[in-house]
Amino acid sequence: MIFHRKMTLGHTRPFLVSERNLRRAILFALVSFVICLYGILTDFAPLTGIGAAGIFISLLFVFILAFYLPPLRRTLDDMVTGNRFIHWVYSPEFWEGHLRRERRRKKLEVGKYLAIGLIPGTMLGLLVGGLELWSKKQPLSTSFFYGGLGILALTFLFGIVGLFADFFRWLRFLELKRLGGQVLLGPNGLYYSGDIFKSRWQPRYLGVEWGEKDGLSHLLFKFEVRVRNGTYIEEVLIPVPPGKEVEGRAAMQQVLLSW
Repeated sequence: MIFHRKMTLGHTRPFLVSERNLRRAILFALVSFVICLYGILTDFAPLTGIGAAGIFISLLFVFILAFYLPPLRRTLDDMVTGNRFIHWVYSPEFWEGHLRRERRRKKLEVGKYLAIGLIPGTMLGLLVGGLELWSKKQPLSTSFFYGGLGILALTFLFGIVGLFADFFRWLRFLELKRLGGQVLLGPNGLYYSGDIFKSRWQPRYLGVEWGEKDGLSHLLFKFEVRVRNGTYIEEVLIPVPPGKEVEGRAAMQQVLLSW
């Protein structure tokens, strides 16, 4: 039970399901209640409406979290009390080195989104410039100007999206550094520095592979995550501490048999 101090459900799946967000939702409901009560006492209808809406949204969120969190907490408690294959706690030096390698592995999104935006931007620029030239209402230089403007506009917008993606990824790395490196792996799930993946829940487990890179071994878990527009594959790379390779391979075999 000593592990519980740092084992908080920080970024559990599905998205936004965490004990921290449950506390935030309860706090938001209390603040909304005060706003609503103040609006009633002062007979100020807009403030009453804002408070009532806040209460409804926050209580709905509390209800959803109350449905998702208990199974995840039971999975974590089950592993903490001994039903597990491995329990690794990384040293601060090893963990920070792993996070640096992961940041290099997951390259910046800005360049990728700029490249993606360049394609529709070029198509839009050619279309606008071509129409201006075909209509003969504008000289050739003006047509090129509108075409270039279309290219820059869409490319810039896609670049902004990539910038936000990099920013949130940077925040995630900061939180992982704060949480520290810790892994629990058992027959019912995986806990990895704030994230919990249940073996028979969402996201759906697809498989696990053994790999080596930069002179270090790792376990690579793959999960299928459902989103509104379909699914995508999420990879969770678990570094194996030096000297724990035999234990890691044995745990992988147990996962292959039990998950």
